[in-house]
Amino acid sequence: MSSAEVNEALAMVPAGSTRRLMVGVLASSKTLAGQHNKWPGRYPKREAIASILTNDARALNLVHYSTDRPETLFTQLVGAHLPMIDAILVDSSGGKGKPFDAVKGAEYLRAARKHPTLGIGIAGGLGPETLHLLDPLVKEFPELSIDAEGRLRTRMPEDALRLDAMRTYLEDAFPILAGKSLNN
Repeated sequence: MSSAEVNEALAMVPAGSTRRLMVGVLASSKTLAGQHNKWPGRYPKREAIASILTNDARALNLVHYSTDRPETLFTQLVGAHLPMIDAILVDSSGGKGKPFDAVKGAEYLRAARKHPTLGIGIAGGLGPETLHLLDPLVKEFPELSIDAEGRLRTRMPEDALRLDAMRTYLEDAFPILAGKSLNN
């Protein structure tokens, strides 16, 4: 929600890392139309998005887009901000923060991998206490990107980023993505 949060997260990127920090901004068909949605602590106003994204080589800027009309998703994306899709993020929980099923997630990732230029990522219930769920996926998909949100935030109505949880998550995630299990 702010450039200050982005800077805090970028400070956690290990020196020499080949991984980039995903700076994801939530947007919906409502917020891109200038309307409010039910998650004002998570969805910035359309005009604030540019100030949150960063021009830092350690970052990958992207928009997490959701819609009430998934049947027209591609048309909405092309019309709103994407000339083409470079990567896909699988969230089988539908953004509800339920821990992902590694077996089902692997099926989706294998299907996406059939398109060799498409980047792949997974989300769903990831946080400092659930990173161990990634171990089997990282072995099969070393190029995997990961996403966390809900388990890094305070409860409603505040719904703010918990910087301590974000720091712990990033501190543990970088070694896991480098192929080192937390149990080693």
